[in-house]
Amino acid sequence: MKWRLYFCLSILTLLATLGCESNQNDLNKTKQEKNSSGIALLNDSESINNSIVKQVYIHEAPKKVSPSEAVIKQFEVEFEDGKKKFPTRKSILFETIIGSNSIVGIRSPEGEHNFAVFQYKHDINWYINSLLRIKYQAENNYNNKLGLALPMNKFNSINLDTQEDGDIWVFVDKETIVAITKFDRYNFNPSNKSKQLKLDNGTSAYLDFDVFNQPNLFYYDSSQLIVISGNVTQSILLEIANSLPSANSIYFPAKKQSNW
Repeated sequence: MKWRLYFCLSILTLLATLGCESNQNDLNKTKQEKNSSGIALLNDSESINNSIVKQVYIHEAPKKVSPSEAVIKQFEVEFEDGKKKFPTRKSILFETIIGSNSIVGIRSPEGEHNFAVFQYKHDINWYINSLLRIKYQAENNYNNKLGLALPMNKFNSINLDTQEDGDIWVFVDKETIVAITKFDRYNFNPSNKSKQLKLDNGTSAYLDFDVFNQPNLFYYDSSQLIVISGNVTQSILLEIANSLPSANSIYFPAKKQSNW
């Protein structure tokens, strides 16, 4: 595997994890390391369900498999008691594939109310380009949606700006996850299952379904491609899309400045 992958992934994973823990105002818990084979590691001291996560490993992706098939082989959690866990197929909440990019959301084996979102890119095979880990925490949640039609009343959030490879915002409560991704515009062929619809502002959007029959929605906004994913219904995806400001807004995806 390319060194670029290990380098970028370790940096992006670290940033995402720090973003997840920023609500606790403790950004010094996470230390970045690499083992001798180049696998990116994270050391964590977070207690989850009386189990303490020691490290998270990102393994090399199997060849010629889909992102959802890859993630259950790549993402490994090790606990302080020596136990190790991988996600299973039942852990996968959605797998959105948009041309050469994919967004995969899972229930993380780290513990209850933990989620992880992976951005995959395709270059001969699918590989993880960035990763966000987030846990719903009632004591640190938000209730001001700032005009964004989220389906949850209270939520935690995390975002990651990968610059060349898109920006991702993730919102969760105990059971629900929504991911909004903004890419620089590129062309691709939608699947045969996709259907076209109109947003309230007249913009053409496309509703598609993944291999788990989970809907996702995407549309072009000037020079940007907006993708909305989650374990929610197609009507909720449409409500979210209709509530989003212009992709060029400095507050996107909120309609005004947020502290998410």
